[in-house]
Amino acid sequence: MQGNRLSGIRTVATIGFGVAAALALAFQARMTVESKDGKRNFKHFDIGAGHVHLVKALSAVPCIRGRSWGYDHNGIWVDHGCRAEFEIIADKSADWKVDPEGRRRIKVESEKDRPAEVHVVTDNWVRLVKQLSDRPCVEGRTWGFTKDRVWVSDGCRAVFSVGKPRYRL
Repeated sequence: MQGNRLSGIRTVATIGFGVAAALALAFQARMTVESKDGKRNFKHFDIGAGHVHLVKALSAVPCIRGRSWGYDHNGIWVDHGCRAEFEIIADKSADWKVDPEGRRRIKVESEKDRPAEVHVVTDNWVRLVKQLSDRPCVEGRTWGFTKDRVWVSDGCRAVFSVGKPRYRL
């Protein structure tokens, strides 16, 4: 009886640790960022390969992504009088870097033929840079993308160049 109780405690502790680890890799936060006197303001926040959504504009001036607000893996910027509340879904589980052109490079891997995806702003521009698998990686069949993620399936494992250049290295 004592052994079963200890086993149950270990199982609960292991499950609890697994949930805590998953939450540490991807988490959600809200933040207000404002452009004072119409000047650019950058709020640092480690977004990793995650993404940001404008939840509510708080200024009379329109907040337009790419013109008066945007983000990269280091945080959120606002400009031209934009003031808004943003939702940040940070993903630190993805294996990604920035290439010399300033585009993100991410690795996405279908393990055991299971689908996999990485949430990242693609700006509708993704290129396969290096195939890592012996299985074929064919756009539209075993890999693809949307505006906010890159997906792979059927054993495709690859490195992708993603999005508009954020800055040059």
